Amino acid sequence: MIRFILILALIHFYKSDEVKAYSITGHTIISNIASSELDSATRMHVLAALDGKSFEQAGLWMDEVRHDHKYDFMRNWHFINIEKGQNYTDGSSDNIIFALNKVLRDFDGKNKLSSEQIKTNLLILFHLI
Repeated sequence: MIRFILILALIHFYKSDEVKAYSITGHTIISNIASSELDSATRMHVLAALDGKSFEQAGLWMDEVRHDHKYDFMRNWHFINIEKGQNYTDGSSDNIIFALNKVLRDFDGKNKLSSEQIKTNLLILFHLI
């Protein structure tokens, strides 16, 4: 799982300008690249956890649910604002860094997560990375 997360992060940082990663097309391309980088056993495990959603659908999920008020708490998880010349300081629970750290912490204790929590965390991870 950690290898998968690292691959997604590397793809995002290396390719985001070239593929406009924040568009539908960009999310789809990044998801396809991530899928192709996984061994078949890991790919099958992730697809099983996504419970019928494809890698491409997972990459788009946060944009698709943004109008559902049930997910209003995730609205600001798409970005972070840092003033020019300033450093990031930990502490906010309303930005992308918080969201990614939360998902990774949750996965560190994966035995405590329900299958629905694992699915939601994967959907968040796919979209944000």
